[in-house]
Amino acid sequence: MRKQLVFLAILFASLVLSKFSFALVPLPKTNSKILGQSHFYTVTFRGNGEAVVSLKIIFSNLGEEKPITNIDLRVPRVEPKDLIVFQVIGKSADNPEYYYGANQYEKAKFEFKGDTISITLPQPVGYNSSGSIILNYRATGYTTKNLFGAYKYNFETLKIDDKINSLQIGINTDSDLYLRGAKGKVEYRLTEGLSAMKAASPDTSFQNNQLDQYYQQIGYGQINKTASNLMPLESYTVTGSYADSQLALYGKELLSLFVITVLLALAFIWGVKLFLKKTNLKKTIPQLTSGFDPILLSFALSFVSSLAVIGYTIILFVIASFLTSFTYYSIAPLLMIIIMIISVGIYSVLTFLPALFVGIKKGTGWGVGTFVMTIFWLVFYSVIIFFVATIFNSRNYPQQVPVMRSETIKSPSLTK
Repeated sequence: MRKQLVFLAILFASLVLSKFSFALVPLPKTNSKILGQSHFYTVTFRGNGEAVVSLKIIFSNLGEEKPITNIDLRVPRVEPKDLIVFQVIGKSADNPEYYYGANQYEKAKFEFKGDTISITLPQPVGYNSSGSIILNYRATGYTTKNLFGAYKYNFETLKIDDKINSLQIGINTDSDLYLRGAKGKVEYRLTEGLSAMKAASPDTSFQNNQLDQYYQQIGYGQINKTASNLMPLESYTVTGSYADSQLALYGKELLSLFVITVLLALAFIWGVKLFLKKTNLKKTIPQLTSGFDPILLSFALSFVSSLAVIGYTIILFVIASFLTSFTYYSIAPLLMIIIMIISVGIYSVLTFLPALFVGIKKGTGWGVGTFVMTIFWLVFYSVIIFFVATIFNSRNYPQQVPVMRSETIKSPSLTK
């Protein structure tokens, strides 16, 4: 019995000492890079190749007991100009949101050296709090101009020595430009916010509805791209193109299509002539146009052929509208496929038959000339239709983007 009591006493003492020893070991600090930051960009490209960049950063101080007073951003490839930085301050520490109409803004001091923007926060972000900054700059070097007058952009995000949990980029252009891949124009009112930022006086915090709207719209554009889980000092690149006209924007594709079409037409005419020569069918074709001038014949047939193509296209458009409006949904796709198959043959006959006929009667060169003139007439008609449509749609103003009323920050509190 005494041995059992001694054993229990020793076991109890061991447990107490082990618990005390574990208590002496300090707990590891929380790593602030676990959650990461959120970055939002709106990039507006201009007609001279310049880019206006707006950036919103949301971050948290969950792992550092000392306040965050500085933020360093590395700018790849370009040198920012007219840089403006503001700290966004929430209404209260109890409000877990940056709320529309309740934010305050204060201009931040910064230094740009080498490729790094070193920002000094006007109000340090304490432990267990969140912060946000917005900055704006313009820069050249993101775009290159091609032979057709279109700009190709290659935008690379800024780098930071922290994990970026979520990244969103909105790409815009000036209102008179065309952005490749954009499904429609939406008006983003960023100009008023930029004017408010430039007019703000330093060393004072203030509220401004225009800046609230500007803050909420950063990250959205005609084209939106997203990324996640970027490692420290890792960037994300968005590419595309824009121009002041659709012709310049798609000039490379149109030229390639024209060259391919001409080569196919030449191959087709050569093949038909070779076939007629080998089969001796050329002698059986009546010489109906032996007395016609080749130029007049090529001009007339190409003009009539192009008119026939436009007329058939209009008829096809009416038929398609009728099918989509008055036909059962399950039957309409089948009918459209049948019409498309028939249309391929009709378009081929209307486009190539006049060129083939002139090529047989007057030579290959005149046949190719007839085909080229047919394409010319079609392009001419297309330009007229485009300008007429532009005139009739000139009163359709861009739609204003809706303003998001609040943006939730998933963190315990906000800095005062």
